[in-house]
Amino acid sequence: MTSLSSQERTVIQNLLELNYSIRAIARFINRSPSTNSVEIHQVTPYKADIAHALALKKRHLRGRHKTLTPVLIRFFKESRMPNQSLLNVDENLQNKMKSSKK
Repeated sequence: MTSLSSQERTVIQNLLELNYSIRAIARFINRSPSTNSVEIHQVTPYKADIAHALALKKRHLRGRHKTLTPVLIRFFKESRMPNQSLLNVDENLQNKMKSSKK
């Protein structure tokens, strides 16, 4: 899924001002009606420039996120012996988890 462009948001704003329906706008810009509905309800009353700025601000929330946080890195570094690999640490942790569940 791609984000709406600034131009698409401007078209949405203009068509809303002309009282077009969400479905008609969706057909016009070749997007899903639900995409338009979500977009329109983000900002009330709908203004393309405000909506675009909000979308850019929220952009960092999409996509993959790091799963290995600084806290986990520190934990792994502190919990292993100098000559022990992280795979061995992982095996040890899994064994500890299994034994604690019993």
